[in-house]
Amino acid sequence: MKVQTNVPKQKMTAKDYVVTTLHYIVLTIASLFVATAVELFLAPNGLVDGGVTGLAIMGEEHFNIPLEVIFFGLNMPILIFTARLLGKKFFFRSLYSLLATLLFLAKYPIHVAVTDSDILIVLYGGIILGLGIGLVIRLGGAIDGVEMIAVWLQEKYKIGVSTTIFVGNLFVFGLSIFVFGLESAMLSVVVFYTVMKVIDSVEEGFHQHKSLMIISKKHEEITRALTEDMHLSITVLCGKGGYSGEEQVVLYSIVNKFLYSKARDIIMLIDEDAIIEASTVTETNGLGRHELKDRMMKKMKKA
Repeated sequence: MKVQTNVPKQKMTAKDYVVTTLHYIVLTIASLFVATAVELFLAPNGLVDGGVTGLAIMGEEHFNIPLEVIFFGLNMPILIFTARLLGKKFFFRSLYSLLATLLFLAKYPIHVAVTDSDILIVLYGGIILGLGIGLVIRLGGAIDGVEMIAVWLQEKYKIGVSTTIFVGNLFVFGLSIFVFGLESAMLSVVVFYTVMKVIDSVEEGFHQHKSLMIISKKHEEITRALTEDMHLSITVLCGKGGYSGEEQVVLYSIVNKFLYSKARDIIMLIDEDAIIEASTVTETNGLGRHELKDRMMKKMKKA
């Protein structure tokens, strides 16, 4: 039974249309990156990235079926299957990326390798492919069936995305041993590692922050310095020492990773005995997020 809601749909503004258009331009560029890495670095040298892309490369080698045909033929049913749970935005952005990648794959000359150097293949092939896949994921889509299934399993059965990707790619790399040989399979694993590292960097981007927990007897001076000098938002928490039982003030804040070292130096300059706990934060949400972002951008421009 479907639950009826009275929440009205918001109409898209001119800004929304501009942002959406820019997103699809980026998706086009990302698809070009994926096709470039596959056609100029991986496929000509008998290397696979894992996932459906890897199966497509091996399928072309073994069955002599065009890579782009296998790539689209395997990804499309998976996309349709996962779309209902993952939503329209995911479906359309993934579909667009698939079609754009298919077009670019078809336009490239058949497997003209730009290099046969292992180190260049790993670096440039991995980085270019990672950029392409990472940008698509960053904008709410996916370009490989294994990623789609991984997200679907997480939403449906709470199975970790990394677990699904690991198991799926373990099968692909194992299969590549019989198609391209052990050495190529081993090098493919290194390419995959490079790709995953680049994807992580693209997803985190410049929005990665550090959360700070500060314990100091000079908390008032530290609060004043961080708010006035760095325009940080500070939350004052009341704590209690587990061993001493003494009441303590704990300061909490979030700072852009590029400004963390400056914040730390300010704290240590005021109180060299201050306890600072810093943790990586990859996502911040809520009303204060936009205020924090504006403050960070203004401060970085002045620096």
